[in-house]
Amino acid sequence: MSSEDVYQPLPEPDLDELIELWRRQVRHQPEEVSGWYNLGSALSKRGGKEDLKEAVEALKKAAKLNQDDPSVWLNLGNTYLRRLHPGDIDSAVDAYSRCLELEEVQAKAWVGLAGALLIRRGEGDIDRGVMNLRRAIDLDSDRPGYRFQLALALEGVGGGEALAEGAAQCQLALKRDADNARGWYLLARMLAQLNDEEGSLSALEQAILLDSDFSFLAGQEEAFAGLRKNKRFKELMGRWV
Repeated sequence: MSSEDVYQPLPEPDLDELIELWRRQVRHQPEEVSGWYNLGSALSKRGGKEDLKEAVEALKKAAKLNQDDPSVWLNLGNTYLRRLHPGDIDSAVDAYSRCLELEEVQAKAWVGLAGALLIRRGEGDIDRGVMNLRRAIDLDSDRPGYRFQLALALEGVGGGEALAEGAAQCQLALKRDADNARGWYLLARMLAQLNDEEGSLSALEQAILLDSDFSFLAGQEEAFAGLRKNKRFKELMGRWV
C-alpha cells in the first residue's frame, strides 16, 4: 500500500446521515444545546419545506436552552428568511436583533437584518436596511457581496445621490469580483439611470460577455429605455439574442 493510499482523507459525512445523528442525540440528550443547534443547522442547510419547519423548532429549542448564544439567533434568523412563512420576516428581524445585542460585531447578522428589513419594506425599513449594510461593510470590507447588496438597496432608495453611491459600491465590489455578471449588470442599470450612457454600455457589455441572458433582460427593463435608440445598445441586444 502506498503512502498516498494510507493518508487519503476520510469522506465527508452525508448531510442526511448527520441529520439522523443529531435527531438521535436530541432524543437521548434533550437538554443539550449543541444537539438542537446542529440539527437545526443541518436541516436549514438541506432546505426542504418540512426541513425548514423542523429547523425553526430545533433552533427555537436551542435558543430557549441558551438565550445568550449569538450563533443560535443568527442561524434562526437565516432559517426564518429561507422559510418565509407568514410572520417569518418579523421573527427574522427579532432573531437578528437579539444576535446583535449579544455580539455587535457580527457582520453576517447586520446583513441578515438588512435583508429582512428590505423584504418587509415598512416605514423606515429601507433606510435602516441601507444603514445596516453599511455597518456590515465597516466590519468586513473584503466581501464584495455586501457591497452589491448595498448597491441594490440604494437603487431602491432612488434619487441621484443614492444611485451614484450605489454605482460606486458596485465598482468597488467588481474590483474584487470581476467575473460577477450580475454585478456588472447592476452597475450598468444604475449608470443608465444616471444618464451615463458610455459607462452603462461598457458595464452592460461586460455583463453580457459573462452571461448572455442579460442581453434579453436589458432589452426588457425600463431603466435602459433611454439607450434603446443607441447603436451600440442595439448591437449588444442583437449580438446575443
